[in-house]
Amino acid sequence: MMGVHTGVYVVYYLYRSRYSFVADHFLNDGRHMVDLSSLDKALTFPSERQARRFIADDLDRPESGPYFVSELSLGELLEYCPELYEVRRAALNGGAA
Repeated sequence: MMGVHTGVYVVYYLYRSRYSFVADHFLNDGRHMVDLSSLDKALTFPSERQARRFIADDLDRPESGPYFVSELSLGELLEYCPELYEVRRAALNGGAA
């Protein structure tokens, strides 16, 4: 099922070919602090645009890195966010889950 758009996006941090997902963000004495974790704890966004705005506005970082946006694959969505899959499926089917 390659090419299926799930409409669920996450932000990940890439460093030396390793990546972690952004799980939380807060300010500490005016400094941006980010909690990184595995995919099951990642913040999710309903659009790529919102995820990119999170990077630019909330993290105050350029879109060129080290934070990037990725759309979850159908397999990732089913494994890590099954509740979001049900919500998306119901929305696509006119409210019927």
